[in-house]
Amino acid sequence: MASPKILAKQSAAREELAQRIDLTARPEFIERYIYGSLPEYRDGGGSPDDCRISIVQNDGTGAATVEYETEDAIRVFAKLYYDNSGEHSYNVLKTLWNNGLGTNSRYRVSEPLGFFPQYNMLLIRGATGSPVSSARTDAELASGAREAARWLVQLHSSAVRVGEARYPWEVYHKLTHRLAKAAAQHPDRVDDLIEMADRFEQLARAVKLHFVQAHGQYRHIHVFVSSETVTVIDLDRSRPSDPAQDLGEFLHRMRTKRFKATVGLSRAEEATRVFLDEYQDKLPENLINLPYYWCYHTLVSLWRFMKSSAPDDPRWGPMIDFYMSEFEKALSYRRIN
Repeated sequence: MASPKILAKQSAAREELAQRIDLTARPEFIERYIYGSLPEYRDGGGSPDDCRISIVQNDGTGAATVEYETEDAIRVFAKLYYDNSGEHSYNVLKTLWNNGLGTNSRYRVSEPLGFFPQYNMLLIRGATGSPVSSARTDAELASGAREAARWLVQLHSSAVRVGEARYPWEVYHKLTHRLAKAAAQHPDRVDDLIEMADRFEQLARAVKLHFVQAHGQYRHIHVFVSSETVTVIDLDRSRPSDPAQDLGEFLHRMRTKRFKATVGLSRAEEATRVFLDEYQDKLPENLINLPYYWCYHTLVSLWRFMKSSAPDDPRWGPMIDFYMSEFEKALSYRRIN
């Protein structure tokens, strides 16, 4: 449990963020920062009174996000941060937008409209299209996964480098915390947990250092596809890192969500194949560490589930079997040479 000093600091930070959120709803704020940041309104014509506002995220786990929709259905998102990740995200977006993932490309990042340090606020234009995660069928999901792979190829092929490098061993901080909590909740399964950690360690010994500008949180909920563009959002964690970090997280999140949504009937196998084939066709050398990162994300989810669940939970059997088989699948993955 956090100390009283830490709790007081967190409470003060939440209160300060709430005050900034209140400011974002004022007409003078909307006129200056929202309409003033959009080229469509720089000659006037916008009315703050006609702008719809909604808070789309403010759960205390990161940046708060406020959505604005103008009378012409132009959407802008304001992200209000606790830390310096907003300025970093703006620098990443601006650099990528101006270097191949902007106006003249089908595959692009969210258009950065500005960073305003007095509010620790990033403004971006809303993405068009639908997220890949909204696919209703396996065929729709495979189509979206193909576009997601093509977008990732563009990012990983870029010469852009922004931020401090993230190294493969950094995953161990989160992983060991999850392991400890799962073991504490299920002491009778400690031997099984240690065996999985040992097998993961064998993968770690074979990791080859390789860096690209990675997304840092590449999930199918962040990939928006329209007939004209494929736009990816939420690059707050983008840094030079192993490309397989993005690949492993995308596959794990997509397969897990599909398994849950279909009550175990699908694991997005077609979408997995399409995603990997499309990516490997262009950047095969980037898949060398995929088993390591795919296994990492699977273990994090498995051990999180175990720390908050018990064998008498109806979900226990299906989800444990799913995560265990996913771990084996990731562990045995070999790229096609």
